[in-house]
Amino acid sequence: MVDWPPSPRGEKVWHILNGAGLMILGNDQFALVPGDVIHIAPGLAHQVHSRGQHPLQLLCITCPPHPGKHDVPEAATP
Repeated sequence: MVDWPPSPRGEKVWHILNGAGLMILGNDQFALVPGDVIHIAPGLAHQVHSRGQHPLQLLCITCPPHPGKHDVPEAATP
């Protein structure tokens, strides 16, 4: 199980690529299968549980992007 805290500033779109799982989105629960696309609104609590024989793989698109160490440009050196 993975439990993500609500993101108050951005929305997410998940595209399920492989595996099977269970999504908890706010007060709703539903199965995940390859090809599913899920919209996660800002501030909405969500969890995902892998339920298949294969690892659950998903593509996560965020807007605005979440800054990470690979997303922040390095300072220019003179």
